[in-house]
Amino acid sequence: AWGLAEHATGFDATGFIINGENKNYAPYWWQSLWNNKEFQIHLKESYSVYRQEILSPLMLNKSIDSLVADLGTDKDLNFEKWPLFGTNIWPNKYKTTSNEEEISRLKGWIKLRMDWLDSKWLD
Repeated sequence: AWGLAEHATGFDATGFIINGENKNYAPYWWQSLWNNKEFQIHLKESYSVYRQEILSPLMLNKSIDSLVADLGTDKDLNFEKWPLFGTNIWPNKYKTTSNEEEISRLKGWIKLRMDWLDSKWLD
């Protein structure tokens, strides 16, 4: 939910769905995979590599900034036609007042999420 969803704590940057409110909706095989020690070893190794490259703070922010740039003025036209800022839209937890605030919130949530994942998967 990238920190957006109000329900099922989708706004929380911590936790795994496999242990959360919606764990009963996860595919049946997730639990056996999650409990597999070999899988956990490879997961942590892969995460460590990706965190140095594509999931580095610099690359994540560059990716977001690139997408924002690609939208250009189209984002402004979108919100002229559909003035949604400051309104309550389910399932969103937060009501942002601008595109800039939305991007800032997204970047902040991703940083919190990556910090939490680092605490779980990096030595």
